Amino acid sequence: MSGASTRRFFLASTAAPKRDGVLNALRKHCGQDVELFCVGNIASGVPPQPVGEEMGMLGAKNRVDAIAGLVNVPVIGIESAIERRGDKYVDVAHIFMHNSATGVSVHGHTAATEVPLYAVHEAMSQSTEQDERGFAVTCGEIIALHHPTIDHQNWHYALTGTNRSELIEDEMMNVLAEFDSFVQ
Repeated sequence: MSGASTRRFFLASTAAPKRDGVLNALRKHCGQDVELFCVGNIASGVPPQPVGEEMGMLGAKNRVDAIAGLVNVPVIGIESAIERRGDKYVDVAHIFMHNSATGVSVHGHTAATEVPLYAVHEAMSQSTEQDERGFAVTCGEIIALHHPTIDHQNWHYALTGTNRSELIEDEMMNVLAEFDSFVQ
């Protein structure tokens, strides 16, 4: 049961790494009296594997926009995209947080995790339409195809030792601090 001081948030996802990272950050930032409502099947409006910062932010914002007009509490959207940095590709989760009641919006992105080149090349080749915005299959799905014990949503851990939820939690702490600075 929630108390009068309970802070409520919506997350436009039911994916465990996103839910866990956001919830851990909310509890650290706001205390234990938080409620996180996770809503699944929210279209991002971008390809399954977005490519580039612009597509990552657009996907996160589109997820938020699908819910934000329906509630008067902060809504969080997260979209991971791969980005080219020199001769490497990296995975970056873009976080967008908006509160329709206050009009405050904040965005950020996680630390980058290098993506194996084979995963990028295979995701690209499996996309029937060459779309510069992204690929029809995710790099995580390709990695899991080659390594069946690896979770396609948390391949980061197998390759780096850092859980995707921890990457999201770290950046979510920054987003929450900035968000609260506008509200107070």
